[in-house]
Amino acid sequence: MSQYRHDYDRNPQAPRRGDSHQTQSSSSSSAYDTRRYNNNDADRRRDPQAQYDSDRHYHNPSSPSSYSSQAPPAPPPNKWTAAAQAAENHHTGMYDGGSSTGYRTWENVDDEPEDYENTEWLDRKTKKVQNESLMSTRRAVEKLHAADAVATENMTKLNYQGEQLYKAEGRLESAQSHVKVSDAKADHLKSLNRFFMIPSFGSGKAKRREALAKQEQREREARDEERRLDEQNRSERANRLQDIQDRDYSNRGAGMYTTPDGLERNDTEVEIDRNLDQLSSGLAKLKMMGQMMNTELDAQTGQVNRIMDRSDSTHDRLNVTTNKVQRMLR
Repeated sequence: MSQYRHDYDRNPQAPRRGDSHQTQSSSSSSAYDTRRYNNNDADRRRDPQAQYDSDRHYHNPSSPSSYSSQAPPAPPPNKWTAAAQAAENHHTGMYDGGSSTGYRTWENVDDEPEDYENTEWLDRKTKKVQNESLMSTRRAVEKLHAADAVATENMTKLNYQGEQLYKAEGRLESAQSHVKVSDAKADHLKSLNRFFMIPSFGSGKAKRREALAKQEQREREARDEERRLDEQNRSERANRLQDIQDRDYSNRGAGMYTTPDGLERNDTEVEIDRNLDQLSSGLAKLKMMGQMMNTELDAQTGQVNRIMDRSDSTHDRLNVTTNKVQRMLR
């Protein structure tokens, strides 16, 4: 024992007695750990889950050795899923009045709280009002074009109706003249039948016939003058209507309805002003067409009344002539 201590004191690095057994045991354990690590390394290369469990057990020896019953770790999120989630969070924060600093447009400015002190919010609010005004003027112009088409179609129908009434009135005048001629011939046949052997022509009958002839002449001249005036008025109305339809109302001076003088205008405001000009000119055209249709309707109403009166008088005179002829045939 003293010898051993003497040797150890001279060389502290020398192994003690009994250390050879510990060294051999330590070498055996190290070799076993090396083989076990190599085997585990091969298993880990074959199975990623085994590699994950082995590494976790190696770094945390106190954890259970069996991980087969535990759920595998969640996979990393997909980039498209993450992008969609970020967009949803952005819109949610923007609509809820959050502090999102993402890009905001005028389309969703009404979903945000009013902030008249914020220049950016005022700009987007102005843009929204301008676009709403633009869409409103576009719809109004579209309705105006539809109304103009209907008015033009109605004016065309009124002109055609006036022409038909003019033709009907002319034919009625011709029929009235034929009825008068037939009545005169019936009177002549009656006189011949009554005084065949001793014709008698008194001075009173001659005067009455002369007066009737003059009256018919005056009536004929009045009818001709009336027809001439009607034709002239109808031609003037047709010319005014054609002038209204051919007139270009869009060349009127463009107004500055949306922006004061001296300020720069954008394309939206320019289109709004152009649409307002079209509305103004189109409404003026519709007003004139309405006045023309009112005048045409009044003229046609008077023409229809004349046709009705002449039809009644012609019908009555035709009945009288028919009765004369029937009495002669008895």
